[in-house]
Amino acid sequence: MSEIRLSEEDFKKLYQILDHPVTGFDCGAVCSKKNDGVPVCCEVNVVIPVLYKSEFDYVCKQSDLWQEFVPDMKTDAHLMDDCGYDDVMAICKGHKNCDRKHRSFVCRTFPFYPFIDENGVFLGLTYNYDFEDKCVIVGKHDIINKQYIKESIDAWNHLFSIDEMEFEAHYNLCRDIHKKRKRQRKPLHIISLKGVVKL
Repeated sequence: MSEIRLSEEDFKKLYQILDHPVTGFDCGAVCSKKNDGVPVCCEVNVVIPVLYKSEFDYVCKQSDLWQEFVPDMKTDAHLMDDCGYDDVMAICKGHKNCDRKHRSFVCRTFPFYPFIDENGVFLGLTYNYDFEDKCVIVGKHDIINKQYIKESIDAWNHLFSIDEMEFEAHYNLCRDIHKKRKRQRKPLHIISLKGVVKL
């Protein structure tokens, strides 16, 4: 499989496709009340956004919202687990200074993953269940904007059409998520414009 490096223009396009809020209310404001005033998705001690190098270059040219996160290898080495060779760990100015039009792709897609079945068919979105007890969105299908679902699915389809390695990575991730949910005897939800299906 040939290597495909996503360009800055690719991320400009992805940001244009996926710009709708997940819910019709400020979920961060609700979440922060139970998390010392900080939305869980914006808490540096919990989540360090991983951006493509080209994405990081793009957002840094557009605003001063982002800067590279340099981990302390004595205490932060585990944070590198999800960081590939062409990725940058980055931090922003925080939720109080969020410039929404310059949010990263991972910010826009949280708390969801694209779900790809065993036959390689992209079925829709599923939750990042690591945040099942922390994020007010996980498991609350009825609060998710349909326009967000459409834009998110469109964005992932666009990304997969230009980056086969990203598709393969998420295919493998979905196998791990499905196995984990089975071990836990918990359902895995697939969200699409047709509704919600449990596996």
